[in-house]
Amino acid sequence: DDAWWTFEQMLWNTVRQSILGGQSSVAALVRCVRVVAEQEVLDAEYERDAADFVEEIDETTNCVLNLRPPEPKRWKTRVLEEMATAVEVRLSLITEGFSGLDDKESIENVLAALDESLVSLAEMYDYTIPAFPPEWRVFETVVAPTYHAGVCELLTRLSTSPNTSNGDMVTTVTWSFHYFTAIESLGLEIETSDEIDSGDDLSVEEGGVAWPPLPYPSGLSTLIDAYCERLRSTLAGWTENLSRAAISKPPKPDGDGKLWTPTDVEFFRLMTDQMRIATGTRSNVFVRQCGRVAGNALYDFAGKVAERLNMLSEMTPKLVSSTSTPSLTPSRSRHEASHFDLNKSVPFERIVAGVNDSRRCRDLSKDMQSMITGAIGAIDTVIVHAIEKTIQKFNRIHSEARKMISRRVLDDPGLNEVLLKFYSSNSNSVWACGEAMTTLLATIEDYMGDLDAWLDANVADSVTETLFEHLIELLFALFTKQLVVVAPHTVPRLRADETELIESMKLHMTENKALGRIARLQNLRELVSATNRDEFERAYGALLTNWPDAGLDVVDTILRARPDFDKHAARATLESCRDVYISRVAHLSGRTPTLGAARGAPAAPTHRRAPSESINARFKNLLSRSS
Repeated sequence: DDAWWTFEQMLWNTVRQSILGGQSSVAALVRCVRVVAEQEVLDAEYERDAADFVEEIDETTNCVLNLRPPEPKRWKTRVLEEMATAVEVRLSLITEGFSGLDDKESIENVLAALDESLVSLAEMYDYTIPAFPPEWRVFETVVAPTYHAGVCELLTRLSTSPNTSNGDMVTTVTWSFHYFTAIESLGLEIETSDEIDSGDDLSVEEGGVAWPPLPYPSGLSTLIDAYCERLRSTLAGWTENLSRAAISKPPKPDGDGKLWTPTDVEFFRLMTDQMRIATGTRSNVFVRQCGRVAGNALYDFAGKVAERLNMLSEMTPKLVSSTSTPSLTPSRSRHEASHFDLNKSVPFERIVAGVNDSRRCRDLSKDMQSMITGAIGAIDTVIVHAIEKTIQKFNRIHSEARKMISRRVLDDPGLNEVLLKFYSSNSNSVWACGEAMTTLLATIEDYMGDLDAWLDANVADSVTETLFEHLIELLFALFTKQLVVVAPHTVPRLRADETELIESMKLHMTENKALGRIARLQNLRELVSATNRDEFERAYGALLTNWPDAGLDVVDTILRARPDFDKHAARATLESCRDVYISRVAHLSGRTPTLGAARGAPAAPTHRRAPSESINARFKNLLSRSS
């Protein structure tokens, strides 16, 4: 027994000294492993004998005649434990010496020590591992997993140390690329993503033997999460500070006189710098995680852009539901009331800059998405979703800012008195003589001069088109509210207004676009000119084609202003136009029209409100008003 004990002590001492001894210790380690391998053969025999062993009992003395086989020594298990211990000790020299980065210990020193340990690992692969039988797979089952676990532990300690700076974390992530490359050069693979993959990822070697790759370093994931949390806080602070600066300072013109908000460019510059730092690490996981933080920060920044323009709908997202029945003819109060009180406090120059800014921010967001996707080399749905939401928000901000410009122009104090005189029955009125339209268009042209100077060429046309669209909506609404009598000068004046509008619009858009936008006013004039019920039906149908939202109130306004239509003719005409409207609504909704309900024809019972019910109720109100 003493001899065996002495032999085993010598055996394990030689193994421990030889594992990390490099080339000079290979011969001694080979001899030790050969002894262990021969003992493994004996252990296998002992186990077979033990399985077949049956005690033979002397019937006279009742003693066991045969001896039980010796217990297996399991030296293979012991030698593998010694291998794991040697690797752990090698890494513990780095880990135990690390107490958190301070003035005496830099991240470079820690990573340099890890690089030295990688050299030792390579030496083990070159000199130590060949001493073991290949079928034991010592490197894959013991050495590499043990080393990998130690590296993960050290990275975790780095991530939780309060003295680890953002730069230290970036340097560590950059080093991880070298670590991955080193492990792969030793014939192993490491998972390249920290996300769970439902598939079985196996490395297949010669002979069809499959071996799973080492897991993505958990310590590296912890370190990246810690960095991203700091990045999230940093970006939130930048967003808040830049938003305050944008509100406190007026927009600045560039060299061409176009108005911009400088802080927007600064925000995207900072964002781009952060993503360049991430892409410089060559870690797809790091880029992806930073990209997700950036995507959320972009969306938050878009909300701040909306906030400085007092766009409540974009500051507080809400669900907008649609109805199956077209709305009433838009009135000026409805055109303005929803946001205009909030927007009044926003300087006009800031609104104009908001049109430029929102389009540029949208384009920069697209560039950011392309940059991140290109660095990752694949599409990340989380990042794409966040940035697509941001792009949509900037598009909505851009659209609303154009409307804000239109509302601000059309609410000019100098226009209020002029607009109230439109569609007067007095043949000597400023509208009848054309002065009102001339003043209106002259005022708009004054604004257009400023807008052309301030707006970027890529967005100027869309602002102009929005302005004229809203002007036509406003004129239509004013007609419905202010027309009292269709006088002899009414139709000629409407035609003259159309001509002036077309000429004004042609200065800023093509003739085809101008004619397309003026069509609803032409349809309105044709409706005013109708002399009988059939002409009213045709004219109203044409109006609904160009403007499905044109309600029956416009027909009622014209009929009440036509002294040549008595109550009976007006009622019959209104009924016919009501049926035209119901048919159009039914066509849009895909339902069968219900006509003539106002004349007493009962509608078919249904659990849903038919499209004609709301229009019939309004129709009855119009009839009672006419009576």
